[in-house]
Amino acid sequence: MKVLMKVWGGQPILSWLFQIALGYLAFLVSRNKIANNTNTIIIAGTLVILIFLSLSIGSKHKKDYK
Repeated sequence: MKVLMKVWGGQPILSWLFQIALGYLAFLVSRNKIANNTNTIIIAGTLVILIFLSLSIGSKHKKDYK
């Protein structure tokens, strides 16, 4: 878990992974590979919440390094 919380480009690597997953989900919806339904919206909302949580945890780790 320490590796995933390592800051790269101003954000934890975990945040980058969640953002890539959200972008890939949006790509799949735009190409009609998966349906744009309630399940997709719930998955996207969960990814957004996880992004904000990982950014929050990452900012706490930044303060520990100072």
